[in-house]
Amino acid sequence: MRYWAQLTTTDFATLPAGAIAILPVAAIEQHGPHLPLGTDAHIAEGFLVDAAQALATHPTLHGKTLCLPMQSIGHSPEHTAFAGTLSAQAETFIAMWCSIGASLARAGVKKLLIINSHGGNSPLLDIIARRLQMEHGLFVAATHWLKLVDLADLVPTDELKFGIHGGQVETSLMRSIAPHLVRMEHAVDFKSSAQTLAESSAHLRHYGPVLTGWATQELNPTGALGNAAAATVELGHTIRQRVQVEFVKLLEDVERL
Repeated sequence: MRYWAQLTTTDFATLPAGAIAILPVAAIEQHGPHLPLGTDAHIAEGFLVDAAQALATHPTLHGKTLCLPMQSIGHSPEHTAFAGTLSAQAETFIAMWCSIGASLARAGVKKLLIINSHGGNSPLLDIIARRLQMEHGLFVAATHWLKLVDLADLVPTDELKFGIHGGQVETSLMRSIAPHLVRMEHAVDFKSSAQTLAESSAHLRHYGPVLTGWATQELNPTGALGNAAAATVELGHTIRQRVQVEFVKLLEDVERL
């Protein structure tokens, strides 16, 4: 994997045909008492390191992927009640990330993969992908890293549904990627009121087919959601391995277009 910021302007004259730009988007926001503000960005960095290792010997993708600078700050209004969270309006990120896409088009890059590690960014990516296709003719694919993998055999169903922020999955990933930043002595089972709503309603959910607006402190006053106490290094390693495999498959799909 090549890194956009390390190229010179003359390198773009010799880019391989069908080069794929990767735009990692994340967040700097509270993750409860046990994880750092940069959790989403650290997780994305870990996944990118794994991807680079896999692509180093890939027969067709080697040298064909261009990793753009990490967009560490994301759209995090649901976390702004907690100190340290950095956020901005949705329109700010739509404008910024569309402008990056326009810059790709000017440089002759026609394929963009936006890979996300913060749920709050997801609604923006649909708008961005469509706008860049319509206005600049870019092919844009966008997803969340964890949507690439099935973890049903590793993580309890309720945890996958409701442990969406600083729970077992994210804490395990951080224990694998940046263990020195995890404070497991503060990790407990952070129960989410989203589960109570789901169990008492036929259709209403805080996130799902029929969703409601919510702020994180309304789901749990600590700002974390999920069973962080169940997190293990081994689970983090396994998730990373699965994501690595599926991310390469996704790039292969984009390459074939």
